[in-house]
Amino acid sequence: QHLRPARPADSSVDVHKSSYKKVSKFVDFLQKQEYISTDKSGHVLGINRSHPDIRNFTLHEVEAVDSSGAASAKGGSSSLFVEGVAESHVEFPLHLLKTELNKLFFDSSGECVSPHTRAASGDSAPRDDSAAVDPSSLDVFVAQDCVAPSLKDYCTRHDLMVSKKLVDIKKLGIAILLNTAEEDPKPITVDALARRVLETGTAKAQYHKVTTVSLVGETKISYRQGAPQRVTLRTEKRKNHNVTIVQGCDARCYGYDLQKVADFFKKKFSVATFLEQDGSANMIVVGGFYDRDLEQILHKDLDIPACCVENQASSRKADMKQRKK
Repeated sequence: QHLRPARPADSSVDVHKSSYKKVSKFVDFLQKQEYISTDKSGHVLGINRSHPDIRNFTLHEVEAVDSSGAASAKGGSSSLFVEGVAESHVEFPLHLLKTELNKLFFDSSGECVSPHTRAASGDSAPRDDSAAVDPSSLDVFVAQDCVAPSLKDYCTRHDLMVSKKLVDIKKLGIAILLNTAEEDPKPITVDALARRVLETGTAKAQYHKVTTVSLVGETKISYRQGAPQRVTLRTEKRKNHNVTIVQGCDARCYGYDLQKVADFFKKKFSVATFLEQDGSANMIVVGGFYDRDLEQILHKDLDIPACCVENQASSRKADMKQRKK
């Protein structure tokens, strides 16, 4: 936070890349120059802020960083994408609603409550933004956690709630949501209605949404049937060396440049990394067993859906996977 902005331009603060090579040698130098004080074991006790070099130190001028740019990206992953891509994001799973259920996911102002929509297949007519949106003119995709709240809001606005939790399913009047075995359908809970929507009111196949932003700010959104590419982690011993292999986080789905990701892992763990190809499969090989940490990094830093990351080493023997911390 403070040291990096204060360094001269095009310089590094990594001691291991300097002529000292080791932190202990660098600490000895600082102690001999009377910049710091240490104990007999070499532990730093304090900084000599009265030293002339420290008192006269001024910050180097650095370029301001746009808060909306690379510095703000989670985990510093903004620079890991392939050339021309500033950001890429994958959302999964999404469920495609059957057209007759679209109206359940529009609010009182006529706006769709789901952010995942596109023009209905085969509908090439230009959309008039000033006119009310026809629910049947859109393909509406919903995430599971937004179904129940949206249904409750719709039923409340249309006086379909017979109590705080029960919905008059008969009055709702959507045939595919009725239980054909019941001649006189009884009210059901909002959660039960949500389950019916997901089971009978959506397409069988799940979808995933890929949002890509170019360096000039152009946004491209595509909806693809099925799950996104699976990222696998596995461990191996090669010539008595432990390695962790990451496969699947390339540009075909997630937009990442594998060489940049390999360098990111190298800095993260301070180990050797390299790329390897097996047929059409491209993999990152990381020195050591880091399957647990990589599983977290892929989800939290690289924003890959947790359900798409498979740690195959988790079921192996203790000596073939990363130890618990």
